Amino acid sequence: MGKKILFIFVSLYFIFYQYAYSVNYNKPITIFLHGTLYPGVNFLIRTFDLPLGLVSAIEQGNRFLHGRIAYILNQADPERFPLDNFYFFGWSGGILPKSREKAAYLLYESIKHFNCPIRIIAHSHGGNVALNLAQVAKELRDYRFKVDELILLACPVIALTEDHINSNIFKKIFSFYSTGDRTQTRDPQYLYSDTRRHIECTGKTVPFFSQRTFRPCPKLVQRRVLYDRRNLQHMHF
Repeated sequence: MGKKILFIFVSLYFIFYQYAYSVNYNKPITIFLHGTLYPGVNFLIRTFDLPLGLVSAIEQGNRFLHGRIAYILNQADPERFPLDNFYFFGWSGGILPKSREKAAYLLYESIKHFNCPIRIIAHSHGGNVALNLAQVAKELRDYRFKVDELILLACPVIALTEDHINSNIFKKIFSFYSTGDRTQTRDPQYLYSDTRRHIECTGKTVPFFSQRTFRPCPKLVQRRVLYDRRNLQHMHF
């Protein structure tokens, strides 16, 4: 009799655990990507704030800048942004396109195993890291990999990645910008050898600097942001 009761208890516990785990696992995973980090800032961020790679918000805590983002969003909307499903992805923050391409491969390897909806929130060139996921999935022929929601904050629109918004891996894209943000449109993309090779291959005309908005796309929503009737600067995002 005792063994039967123990078996029933263990079975019920296992079923409950599996159910609870599956409910949590089916909630969207939110991943935040930072933008370009200059040498001095890079050292400070890596030492005191966000390490390289994928880090959970709970592990990160809310002591420093990046960790606070998750906790602020969680306080505003705990159902949409539960802390146990919130992550940060630290990458090199390099200014060159190759740095963002390499980061995209590392990001893909870190999140490809998630069997649930994926939401990415990316600031500045972190958005171009996320957009490069389209090229990664294409090269690796991973047709099942999807990003359900991509939220771009002040992302510089550059020739190398602007067409990736049309990729089938992205289900919905939101791009927020400010006309007072000068940093977003100051990336000298034309100076990079990768951009010049892109021009040779496609024959497209490429602006010298990065742009503010993407060309229209059915899955893309673009909105100008004002706060208290004022334009935001780049880091305000």
